[in-house]
Amino acid sequence: MNKAKKPCCGKWEEPEKTSSPKAAAEIKQEIKVRYDQFAKEGGSAEGCCPLAGEKAESFALEHGLYSQEDLALLPKLAINLSRGCGNPTSFADIRPGEVVADFGCGGGIDLVLAAHKVGPTGKVIGIDFAPQMIERAKQVMKEAGLSDRVEFILMDIENPQVPDNIADEAISNCVINLCPCKPCVYKQIFDILKPGGRLAISDIVTIGDVDRKIREYFQSIWSGCVGGAIEEG
Repeated sequence: MNKAKKPCCGKWEEPEKTSSPKAAAEIKQEIKVRYDQFAKEGGSAEGCCPLAGEKAESFALEHGLYSQEDLALLPKLAINLSRGCGNPTSFADIRPGEVVADFGCGGGIDLVLAAHKVGPTGKVIGIDFAPQMIERAKQVMKEAGLSDRVEFILMDIENPQVPDNIADEAISNCVINLCPCKPCVYKQIFDILKPGGRLAISDIVTIGDVDRKIREYFQSIWSGCVGGAIEEG
């Protein structure tokens, strides 16, 4: 059995009573409020995500999430707003002229990098349900000089009403773990992809048995990204 460890989002304190799993609607509302507030603060708050806060750039380099070349392309705001746990653009086979859809685009860090890869003849689509994050991502793309290559869709990624078969590749960075209905997300991803389309995901996965109380604690703070993590298997 795993020992209790300090979670990434705050001090570990064993709850007095077992917390029951939150309803999907409650989870989504909590996440939306939290991420909108983070966007309003301009990414100044530190949290569970490795790129959050003032140490974001040094962490990205130290742990190989983003290269020096990547960081040189990114506005400072994009780095500060990142809530990712990896860099899907580093292993996604994004090609010039393609259309790339970013599910849960947040502040736009991966949109910028994907937009550079698709070039002036390609397009990136940022999908997110947090209005303030979308507004920040628009600002980021403008600062990067890439507004002409991006389209934004404000909606829940479990139910995006986007046309089928329009994207060559879909990417997602530390977002699917936040979604209560993961099969719904995957359905929408595969719907948006063209035949033969590709998918690159960076996300949170738990490995091995997790103590029940620890798991339930994280489920009680689902927006901290661990509560909804899928299990390795």
